[in-house]
Amino acid sequence: VSARTGPVMLVVVDTVSRAMPSGGENSPEDMTTFIAVCDAVRAETGAAMLLIHHSGKEKSRGLRGHSSLLGAVD
Repeated sequence: VSARTGPVMLVVVDTVSRAMPSGGENSPEDMTTFIAVCDAVRAETGAAMLLIHHSGKEKSRGLRGHSSLLGAVD
């Protein structure tokens, strides 16, 4: 938090896949680690987190990746 720019209000992650290049978005371990890092950033800054994530090719199947991401939505 900088006195010149003011407090951080929003952190945007564009995209989830690009933010975890060595991780697998289908891996429960990698996705829960990613979620924990987002939680730590949120706790440290007090900012809201906005995660941009790709939808799947088939709309009926929902989001790409592990279901823990949707479970972590607040």
